[in-house]
Amino acid sequence: MTTAELKLDIFRMVDGLKKNQLDELTGLISNYIHGQYGLDDWESLSTIEKKALLDAKQSIRKKWRH
Repeated sequence: MTTAELKLDIFRMVDGLKKNQLDELTGLISNYIHGQYGLDDWESLSTIEKKALLDAKQSIRKKWRH
């Protein structure tokens, strides 16, 4: 799966969330990006989930640099 396809999948998942789910997801992503996640949580993710998060993190960092 390409990066663009992964981003589209993530967008589609996020687009259907309710406000409280968006709030929770925002916190999770923010914690992940800022390195405040538990190793146990990371280790429990599948390879695909890890790759998607790393790709999203890289994309966000590129946007913040500009």
